[in-house]
Amino acid sequence: MVVVMLIGVLAVMAIPAMTTAQVDRRAYNDAILVAELFREARTRAMGRGAAEMILMTENGNFATGSGADRGTFQLWEGQVMALPGILPVGSPMSTCGAPTIWPAAPAAGGAVVSGAATAQLVDGVNLNGTIESQDQIWTQIIGPGGGAALNGAYLCFTPMGRAFFTAGTGGPAFVAGSPLLGELQITLNRANSGVQVGITRTIIVPNSGATRIISH
Repeated sequence: MVVVMLIGVLAVMAIPAMTTAQVDRRAYNDAILVAELFREARTRAMGRGAAEMILMTENGNFATGSGADRGTFQLWEGQVMALPGILPVGSPMSTCGAPTIWPAAPAAGGAVVSGAATAQLVDGVNLNGTIESQDQIWTQIIGPGGGAALNGAYLCFTPMGRAFFTAGTGGPAFVAGSPLLGELQITLNRANSGVQVGITRTIIVPNSGATRIISH
């Protein structure tokens, strides 16, 4: 009986640690999904010969528990959508800048944007689900120059493997000859009553596109 009681006490003591580890694992799984989306974009760009653009937004604040968008990431492919007679519909558009026309940012909450004139929605990761709300998982987007978190940004890969970056939510303005300099960082934090807890997962996206995840 004493042995059984000791096992029961140890099991109860281990529950909080097991719960925390489980929640941290779910946050890590979200980070993997986001990182894989960037890898998919670069792979598709070189494989299909099309520009691939990731639209990313967030306006949450884990410290206050407020914000309608914990993190939304959409992968768009440059495609001919409305030029029949010149090129077949669905033909790849290979440039991040003009004449490729990309969509603006989605509405708060991660609503999917309707198709643009020369872009097609391919894939996406939405971190506004029940799990993220329950576990208080929040996203922060930090541009290659560092500084404050961004509410929106765009990263585009060309078939030649070059990456272009634009901050903002009003639509990308990729400048030819000015590729991404530095590293884009996307962090996934957890909060408990406004206090950051657990392990922070940071997704690093360099200009080479070799995305990796750092836990700290």
